[in-house]
Amino acid sequence: MSENLPTAKSLTGFYTKNKKNITIALGVVGVAVAGYLAYTFLYAGPREKSAEQALWRVEQWAEMDSMKWVLDGDGQSEGALSIMESYSGTVAAKKAAYYAACAKRNAGDFQGALDLFKEVDFNDNTVGIQAIGNVGDMYAELGQLDDAASWLEKAAKKAMSSSSKDALAPYYLMKAARVQMERKDNTKAIALLQDVVDNFKRTQEYSEAAKLMAMLQAQSK
Repeated sequence: MSENLPTAKSLTGFYTKNKKNITIALGVVGVAVAGYLAYTFLYAGPREKSAEQALWRVEQWAEMDSMKWVLDGDGQSEGALSIMESYSGTVAAKKAAYYAACAKRNAGDFQGALDLFKEVDFNDNTVGIQAIGNVGDMYAELGQLDDAASWLEKAAKKAMSSSSKDALAPYYLMKAARVQMERKDNTKAIALLQDVVDNFKRTQEYSEAAKLMAMLQAQSK
């Protein structure tokens, strides 16, 4: 085995023959690493921090239910729409999209809210599930029931694998079931209600799901 290993002499010879190419390659790697570190610590990091600071005010306004300020700011601090534009690509900008969408939803601009909810990071642990569910809600408000049911079921499915499973999964399953009932698809509605009855007996949705399912099953006989 040892006779097949490269010797110090052969390695030295290889380096001597390829010194120029190796130096260039190392230089390229060095420049790339330096560029990445400079971007991360001198630009992206501070920019993300500034975006989070701007978003903090929007979150306060949302808690106060001051949705006009959430959307456009108060003349001194930026609103969610401005943060989305000023800090595009940051985590804070995607969160700002959620708050802006909520403001538009509350104002009755369901199409505008729908477009903004779709810009939210659906993998965000804080608002991802709710954003998906809100997409479904906005489709329902717009009368697009097929899409509404699909997105509400997506919200329920994502909630199933989250720490908010018991709170959010039955909530969105019920919403999806009601949309299916509105679509006159009682078979799908029963399947969604059955999921609630089988898996969420200790939730407030359980009794309603059981009653609705019994009613739909009786109608189908």
